[in-house]
Amino acid sequence: MKLLYGYLRNYWGLVAVALTLATINQTFSLLDPLIFRHVIDGYATRFEDYTTGEFFSGVSLLLGAAVGVAFVSRVAKNFQDYYINVISSGSAPSCTPTASGIRSSCRIRRSRTSAAAKPSAGSRRFAPTSKS
Repeated sequence: MKLLYGYLRNYWGLVAVALTLATINQTFSLLDPLIFRHVIDGYATRFEDYTTGEFFSGVSLLLGAAVGVAFVSRVAKNFQDYYINVISSGSAPSCTPTASGIRSSCRIRRSRTSAAAKPSAGSRRFAPTSKS
């Protein structure tokens, strides 16, 4: 958890925005079935209680609300994905978890090769040859 906090500490504002957008996305996604419940229960099952004009105006209003709710949900999801990508890519390559893993791997490799004896010029496997 400390490692995750270390990476996200510099992006706390963006994390808050992403979580807010996730909340908006989920809330508006849950409104879709509620709207269709009103369409089915209020209009489709009781169509004989309404005139043709009342029926179509009520259903079109609710279907327009469903389209608006879906639009807001999708826009919030796209912005959430954008901010998560900004956070995960980091502003500098040294901030990403992948870069730190590669950096520590290179450090281990360098320490192992520097501890080993350096080969002499005569012991090279593929020494350059001169053409005569």
